[in-house]
Amino acid sequence: QEPQVILMVENLDSFLALPTWPGVTIAWGAGYRAVDIVRGPYFSNGRLLYWGDLDLDGFKILDGVRSHVPHTESVLMNSETVSRWRYLGVADREFKAESFDNLHDFESDALDLLITDGELRIEQERIRLDVAVEEIEKVIRG
Repeated sequence: QEPQVILMVENLDSFLALPTWPGVTIAWGAGYRAVDIVRGPYFSNGRLLYWGDLDLDGFKILDGVRSHVPHTESVLMNSETVSRWRYLGVADREFKAESFDNLHDFESDALDLLITDGELRIEQERIRLDVAVEEIEKVIRG
């Protein structure tokens, strides 16, 4: 049976911490492996939600996932989330500016905010789980 919704998360800690929802399959993207994982036919039908770190890598992974599954929806990867949790950010020492073809404007805006705030990295597992779950549920409900 095809899933109604797949929620893919970048990090194992977040994958293990999330609750389950009826009709939702939770997948661990394992960082950059997500780009290969979504090539499977299981991911091309239904809704694919992606939640990654708020950093260059997270947006690069989202861009790669969306190159294979164009209808991928990001979760918690927007300027509001960056602004709310920026105090948890640390400088990304490996930051190298890149351009992406598959990000939506609001995602590019979030990445720009991370850059202008000091090339920050905000890992998804630092965001309070109850807040993340609430946002994920809003997206699942559409």
